This record gives sequence, structure tokens and C-alpha cells, in this order.
Amino acid sequence: MSNTLDNDPDQKTQSFSEPTRYTRRNFWIFVFEGSLYGGGLSFVALDSVIPGVVLNLGGGDTLVAFLPTMMFLGFCIPQLLTVKWMESLPRYLPVLRITGFFQRIVYLIAFVALWFLPEDQTLIALILVATCPLISGLFGGITITGWMRMTARTVPGKKRSSGTASRNLIAALIGIFAGIFVEQILARESGLRGISIIHGMSFLFLAISYLVFLFTDEPEGVVEPKAASTESSTLSGFKEILRKDQIFRYYIFNRMGAMLVWVLVPFMAVHAIAVTEAGLEFTGRLLAFQMAGNIIGNILGGFLGDKKGSLLVLLVARIVFIVAALCSLLSQTPLGFCIGFACWGVTFAMQMIGEQTFIVEHAFGKKLPTYVAFGASVALVMMFSAGALAALLRRSSDSIWPLGMTALFGVTSSIIILMTRVKDPRFHNPALTNGTTR
Repeated sequence: MSNTLDNDPDQKTQSFSEPTRYTRRNFWIFVFEGSLYGGGLSFVALDSVIPGVVLNLGGGDTLVAFLPTMMFLGFCIPQLLTVKWMESLPRYLPVLRITGFFQRIVYLIAFVALWFLPEDQTLIALILVATCPLISGLFGGITITGWMRMTARTVPGKKRSSGTASRNLIAALIGIFAGIFVEQILARESGLRGISIIHGMSFLFLAISYLVFLFTDEPEGVVEPKAASTESSTLSGFKEILRKDQIFRYYIFNRMGAMLVWVLVPFMAVHAIAVTEAGLEFTGRLLAFQMAGNIIGNILGGFLGDKKGSLLVLLVARIVFIVAALCSLLSQTPLGFCIGFACWGVTFAMQMIGEQTFIVEHAFGKKLPTYVAFGASVALVMMFSAGALAALLRRSSDSIWPLGMTALFGVTSSIIILMTRVKDPRFHNPALTNGTTR
């Protein structure tokens, strides 16, 4: 366990001590709070369960195309407005407790409303189901950059990948249970009651995760060094990063290509149901396989991230997605689609570990919230564009192939950029390699 978390390259004698008596406790809070949160969201998974629910409620292909990105869009929008405020705060925990509460309470509201809603009020139910993740994401997005900064204070650098992988691993175990639960509930309760129950289970796990988070101890009296760079937290600051930081510029191009997976993902479960002629409950089985793949992805991502760096994690994630896409395009049996969703689970887990670790390590010694907000702004544009493109392609053709080929093109482009233009910050960031203890 390191005794130094940050270092100012321009002020070599200045560093701040990692408060060890907090780090171990906060590390396990970081793991269990995140695992309960991620596991809770599995009951209403936006890439496997909810697309079929939305179609059953009368939602169209356009809404389905944007579903998997709903929460992410919510997370992205506010942080572009609050990043400068986040950088100015001496402590983040007080405001995180407030936003975290509202981030979760919307699922309780959805559970209660859907439970008492008459079965013929499908439009109101559709609005509740579709807006719930968006509103939750908006509250989370207000303080997400502050949460990342607090995590950097309390989670040792060498344990960052494995810590993220551990919380995602436990979340995936909960997700397997969620998949079995969803399949059973939707088979027995095909109406609004069934949809209400899965939202209620989601809130239960989210509420417990919040109670765990309340025990976090944010270090007091920690003086962080000033960032070596002078970019402001504005659009001009983003332009300055693009102009000066060549590796991050290519990383952004790679991320733009990878985001095209969201052209295909919204319709993977819908296509599986149509081909197999299964009922809505089949989404629960797909979710269970997805979470099993998530477990493999987190174990592999945590190991490779700690030992070899985030770049290799991202490369493997993209390669596995190619397998997932081919399974979705070519499968004719339930097992084939389940294997495809297992591969998607591997991809998603490794993607999350790789992206978060890459940005944290690349921005080490710089303004982390600014880099995070910049990456989020690009992701926001790309996810919205991917949703619009998916809706357009779906409207012009009932075939899944245009969606799949677009996603494969984006991922292939991303792989080429990663292999030829991007360097792993673990081995090339001077702030990490020039005598800084990690």
C-alpha cells in the first residue's frame, strides 16, 4: 500500500500523504457500495431487460435505440456544467450524500407508481420506465467528477483496477441472481405488476448501497498539489487539451469508434426474442448469461489492468465484442444468443475497467475532473449519435445486419487506433514513472 497518491512534477517536494487508517476502510466501502449499486441496476438492465419491456408497453424503435444510453446521457450532461465547481470544493462527501439519495429514490417512485397504475395506462408506465434511468443519471452526473476525485484520494493506485473489478465482480454475481429473478417474475407477472417488482428489487439494492456509502470517511486536511497544467474547466480548456495532449487526442478518437457498439446493443435482446420467438421473460436468461460474462471480464480486466495496464484491457474488450456481435448476427438458437450476451458482458466489464483506469492514470498530475468531463462530453455526443443512427438504420431496414456492420466498423477502427497511436499511461506518464510511488 503506497504512502503517496499524487505528485506535482513542478514541485517535487510537495505531495500529500495517503491517510492509511481511512484507505483500507474506504477501499472496502468502495467495493461493496459499488457492487450493490451495480447489482441493483441489473434488475432493470437497459441493454437486456428494459428494451423488451418498452416494446411491450408500446414504445417504438427510436426509444429502444436510446435506452441503453439513457443513464449515461444523464451522467454526462450535468458534469459539463459542474466540473469547475467540483474542482473548487475542498471535500466532496457532503454533496455526494445528497445527490446519491436522489439518484436512488427515483426507483422507489417508479416501483410504487407502477404497482398502483391500472394495466391500461401503458403510456404513463412507458414514461416512468424510460425516464427513471435518465433522472437518476442526472443526479449522479452532478457530482461524478467529485466522486472520482474522492476515489483517487482513498483507493491506492495499484489497487484501482482490481478494486473496480472487485466491485463489478460482486455486482455481476448479484446480476446472475437478478437474471433468474427477472425471468421468473416476468413469466408469472406479465403486466405492470411484474415491471413494478423488478424496479422494487432494484431500489432495495440501491438503498442498501447508499447506507454503506454513508460510512465513508473522506480524509480531512488533505492538501492536493496544484495541477501542472493550466487548462481551465471550459471549452477553451478542452481545446487546449486537444492541442497539447496528442496521446489523449488519439484516445478520444479510439473512444469515438468504440461508442458505435451502441448502434447494435439496444436491439440485441429484441432481435433474440424475435428470432427465438421467446417471451419477454427470455430477457432474464440473457441477463444471467451477460452477468456471467461480466464476472469473467472483471477477473480478466482486474488482472490485466494491474499487471499490464489499461491499454491491453481495452484491446481485449474490443476483440471480445466482435465475437458478441457475430453471435447476435448469426445465431438462430437461444444458446447462441446467450453466448453472445456472455461475450457482451465480458466486453462491458473490461471496457469499464479500462476506460476508468486509463483516464485516471493519464490525467495523474493534471486536472482530473477536466479530463473526465472532456471524455464524458465526447461520449455524450457519440452515444446520442449512435442512438440516432441506430434508429435511422432500424427504420430503413428490419434487418439487424446494418446495425451490426456499423458497430463492427467502429470497433475495428478503435482497435487500429489503440494499437498504432495510443500509449499506456502506466508506462508513459512522467508523473507515474519519474519517482512517484504507486
